[in-house]
Amino acid sequence: TGVAVTADGSWSLSLDMSSLQDGAITLSVSGTNNLAAVATTLTDSSVSMSRLKPTLTGATFNPTHQAIG
Repeated sequence: TGVAVTADGSWSLSLDMSSLQDGAITLSVSGTNNLAAVATTLTDSSVSMSRLKPTLTGATFNPTHQAIG
């Protein structure tokens, strides 16, 4: 529950995934419309969750900034 459906039929759902561990997460979506017609089930989709922080290897400023201090 908690799915937001717009007038054009697109939808979204916010999930709190903060308690999940790193690894594969499998998604499956099914439902009905307002006339009780069954929607086509989304084929299981798998995503990977990683809490590793990215490493910055370089930065470019445009326009160039001078160092302060």
